[in-house]
Amino acid sequence: MVVTENGLHYRAMYNSQLPHTRLIQDLTEDTTLPILRDYFQLDVPLVPLYAQWAQSDAHFAKKLALRGDELQGIRVLNQPPWETLIRYTAQHSF
Repeated sequence: MVVTENGLHYRAMYNSQLPHTRLIQDLTEDTTLPILRDYFQLDVPLVPLYAQWAQSDAHFAKKLALRGDELQGIRVLNQPPWETLIRYTAQHSF
């Protein structure tokens, strides 16, 4: 997924076996985009969050001051609690 000034560019992968019901549904209704917008919270403005985080975290404030234009990719994911726990555990198990 890539967000540019021209929009959100993504590729959805589908099962290659027939029937291609999900692919056809997504092509006609664009069912993937709302899921991505919700999961990555793309409708949440980042500038107020960056300001709030900078007030709470001196390290983040320093990074924001030095390289604020490069922080556009920071997002808070809308993950279910179980998924968050599993991802955190998996990342810190090794």
